[in-house]
Amino acid sequence: MSKIERDHYGLRHTFDSATLLALTYKEEAQEVHEKKKQRVRETNQFRNLLIEKTPQLKDALDFNYFVLTCLDRITNIISGTIQKDQTDRRSGTSQLALVSFPETGGDGLFRLILEVNEVERRLMHVQEQNDTLFKILGRLNKCIVSGAQGLNQTQSDANQPFVPCVGAAEEDLPRILYRLHNDSKESRHHKVLGICCPGWRKYSSADSAIAKDQVIRHLTRDDKSSPPFISATESPGRIINISNSASQKGSNTRVFVISFSKLRRLGAWCYRSTDLVKDLDITIRARNSPHGVRFAISSHWLIHRWVPEECIETTMKFDDFHSFCEANGITGR
Repeated sequence: MSKIERDHYGLRHTFDSATLLALTYKEEAQEVHEKKKQRVRETNQFRNLLIEKTPQLKDALDFNYFVLTCLDRITNIISGTIQKDQTDRRSGTSQLALVSFPETGGDGLFRLILEVNEVERRLMHVQEQNDTLFKILGRLNKCIVSGAQGLNQTQSDANQPFVPCVGAAEEDLPRILYRLHNDSKESRHHKVLGICCPGWRKYSSADSAIAKDQVIRHLTRDDKSSPPFISATESPGRIINISNSASQKGSNTRVFVISFSKLRRLGAWCYRSTDLVKDLDITIRARNSPHGVRFAISSHWLIHRWVPEECIETTMKFDDFHSFCEANGITGR
């Protein structure tokens, strides 16, 4: 039997197809044959359960890592320093990895039962830990956005790649940002944590540099590389405009109204897209440069990695938002 391949969590990458155990032989007693068929049914039942639960556990473990790095950022703000986290939390995942299973002998029923039980146990444990982290993070966020005394939210480390609102003069900063969102988007909205960037599985909160290629990919139509940015706009008319795109239509389409000042209080790194492409020497699409990026405009902001739920002032159904804009003479542009 081949050795089962596992990831850094100790979880399976792939699952072998069921082994056919209930072979029928003329000389085999019917009772023996029925027992073999029953064992195949039970084996497939636990194999299917393992196939269902394993991705859930991987997702919970990845989300645990993401939330812990968000918590790092907030605790750094509270301590008065925004500094690069030197710890790679993924190197310490052995505590969350599965116990060792024998890697030979195929997928016997007993082995599958053991692994299913372990996956379910650890899934419950990680989900409970994540729920606790959400509560802690939420309380810290609320403390900061309420303007608690003694919190230094302006100091930044020289090694920190993102400085809030780079390239934007204080008087040019918006009060509100808007984000069109639906359930089909790669960016994930968690009702307690907030909005996570498409690359939430891949990028820590302390990436060592702004990667020019990440910005280019984010500003390119239909890119699927999951860069670490979330788009928002200071123009409600822009929301109306992009809502006409087929790629923006999906289930539960809604508009998040985001407080810019709260983003800053919570150390969110925000860039006006036109300033960012200028700083990184990225070409904007034009008649004489048809291969430049398309989505760099002055009302478009890129937020790095995470919009805390405490920054979302309200959520509107798109139809309600559209009606509000019509009533106030706001049109797409």
